[in-house]
Amino acid sequence: MNESMRGVLVRDFGDFRLENLPVPEIGENDILMKVVYSGICGGDKAIYKNKAPWKLSFPFIPGHEFAGEIADLGREVRKEGKYRVGDKITAELIIPCGKCFYCKNGKYNLCNDPRFLGSSLNGGWAEYMRIPGAAHIYKLPETVSIRDAATVEPLSCSLWAVERASLHFADTIVVCGLGPIGMGAVMAASLKSPRAIIAIDLDERLLPLAKEAGAGYAFNAKDSKLKSKIDEITEGVGPSVFIEASGSSDALEIGLDLLRKGGRMVVYGVYGKGANINWSIISEYKELTIVGGHLSPGMFPICLDLIEKGKLKANKLVTQILSLDEFRLGLELKERSKEAVVKVLLSC
Repeated sequence: MNESMRGVLVRDFGDFRLENLPVPEIGENDILMKVVYSGICGGDKAIYKNKAPWKLSFPFIPGHEFAGEIADLGREVRKEGKYRVGDKITAELIIPCGKCFYCKNGKYNLCNDPRFLGSSLNGGWAEYMRIPGAAHIYKLPETVSIRDAATVEPLSCSLWAVERASLHFADTIVVCGLGPIGMGAVMAASLKSPRAIIAIDLDERLLPLAKEAGAGYAFNAKDSKLKSKIDEITEGVGPSVFIEASGSSDALEIGLDLLRKGGRMVVYGVYGKGANINWSIISEYKELTIVGGHLSPGMFPICLDLIEKGKLKANKLVTQILSLDEFRLGLELKERSKEAVVKVLLSC
C-alpha cells in the first residue's frame, strides 16, 4: 500500500485544502477503510462558510457520511474474525464514551464525552480513513451498494426524526426543508402511511423531487397562500405534525403558526440564530408538543434493512456525484447549479 493518500484537510473555518497526507496508521482494535464514497453535509458547508456554531480543533479531515471497503484490520479485530479485508462497511459518525449516564441508559447519541468522525477524528474525504474499534460499524447487506450506504447517515437521521414524531395513520405531516434529512423524512414518513404528507422549501427545484419521494403536496415555504392551501388540505385545522429540518429560525415560527391545536413539532435543524417565538402559542393557545432530534440512535441497522428491501430509495437522495478534486464545487453547488441539489457524494 502507498504510504500517502489524497485527502481534504480543514485547517481552519473556511480553509479547506486538498493535500497529500499519510495513510492512517491503525491500532490493534481499528479498521482501515478504503473510502469509496463520502457525502457533503450541511455541517461541512457551515464550516466552509465560517457559519458553524461548534467549537472545533483543527486540522482534521471532514466527511462523516461514508462507505467503503476494509483495506486492513488491526490485530485484535483480525483475531476476532467478525470482519475481513474486502468487506463493505459504513459506520456512525459518533463514537460515544460508553461510560456516562446517557450511554449507560441507551441514549448514546447524547453522550457527554463523544468523539466524531469527520471533525474531532479524521473522516471520509480522503482515500483511506481509520475507523476506531469503539465506533458503531456495520457490514453492508449483499444487495446494498456502497453508493447507497454512503447515504445511510442522513437517512438514518430522517428515520429518527419520523420516529420522534410518533407518526400515526390519521396524521397530516408537514416536512419543512428538503435537504437530505428533510427529503429522507418525506420518504420515511411515506412508509408510515399518514393521511397526507406536505413538503415545503424555498427552493422550487426541490418540490418535484419531494413528490417523487412520497409527498402528496409540495409548496414554496414563502407562498403567500401557504396557510390557506394547507387549511384546505386539513379541513381548516392545520397539520398534526411539523418536522423542521431546514435549520431556519423563521421556519420554527411557520411551524408554530401552521400546527393545529394539540399538534407535534420535531426540531431537527441546527440554528445559527435564535427564533422570535411567542411561547404562549405552545402553552396557552395550542398545547403543542415540541421535541428535538439529534443524530440517529439505533437507526443504522433499520435504515440498511429498509434499503435492502427496496422500501427506502437511497438512490433518489443522491443528485450529484463529484470527484474528490471537485470538493470545493460540491460545497458551492447548491448556489451555483441550475439543477436541484439534495445530496452530493464525493467519489474518493
